[in-house]
Amino acid sequence: MKIKPDPAMLNYVMKHFNYSQDETIFIGDS
Repeated sequence: MKIKPDPAMLNYVMKHFNYSQDETIFIGDS
């Protein structure tokens, strides 16, 4: 699932998964 997360979601992702900031975040894609 390809989505463009808002800053809050991006912050959540960066906090919990330590991904670098990117224009597209993949969620639910194992």
